[in-house]
Amino acid sequence: MLKRMTAKFNGKCAQTGAPIYRGDDITYDTVSRKAYLLEHDDAQPIPATLPKGNKMIDQMYGCDIEAFKECVKDSITYKLSGGAMVVAGLMSDAQEMMAHGDTEQARQYLNRAKALVFDMVEHNLNFFPERKHDEPANA
Repeated sequence: MLKRMTAKFNGKCAQTGAPIYRGDDITYDTVSRKAYLLEHDDAQPIPATLPKGNKMIDQMYGCDIEAFKECVKDSITYKLSGGAMVVAGLMSDAQEMMAHGDTEQARQYLNRAKALVFDMVEHNLNFFPERKHDEPANA
């Protein structure tokens, strides 16, 4: 999920290699944990850097959806909060994109959220975080 924010640390732009200084406006990809420098106020978020292949799938999701699902499974949000929180985050990001006029990327984010929900219904992803065997059910 992409979030537009102010840099909290010095770093390097994952796209250009330009230095990022604390206080710079950036787009942060919470899945890949990469930061992208925003040089202009009207800059659009950098799309998720996932491989692309099938043209129809790319247009629907903006990325390889299977690679995206694997990134989700590896994300700290999924591991700690479950798929429901990942879906909620995607939907929030889509709302923010719509508010800024980027309806195409918002549509793709909503399609990603739907793909995750379908995988949860089919039990390929967990809706809630997995409990350890020694944890009580109401912990």
